[in-house]
Amino acid sequence: MTNDPNVQKAISHLEKSVNQMYSADSDYLSAKAEYQISKDSCLFETRDMLRQMQEASERESKINRRRFWVTLIVSLVAATAAVIAVLPHTLP
Repeated sequence: MTNDPNVQKAISHLEKSVNQMYSADSDYLSAKAEYQISKDSCLFETRDMLRQMQEASERESKINRRRFWVTLIVSLVAATAAVIAVLPHTLP
């Protein structure tokens, strides 16, 4: 190795530049990893919210189906009662 101060200075400058590039790459990769973690977290949270909404919708749909059947049965009973009530007046 040479003892020339200019060569030593150039080598030192190159080492410093290489270290800065490694540091910048490391910072970039860390930021990218943090972003990916944050994005994944948001995706999982959104998925969970959508599942909860789907479950709530299914429960509401089940309740509405039951209400429909109850209303239908009550209407049929009322219609049958009305027909039965009218029968004595219409028969000779």
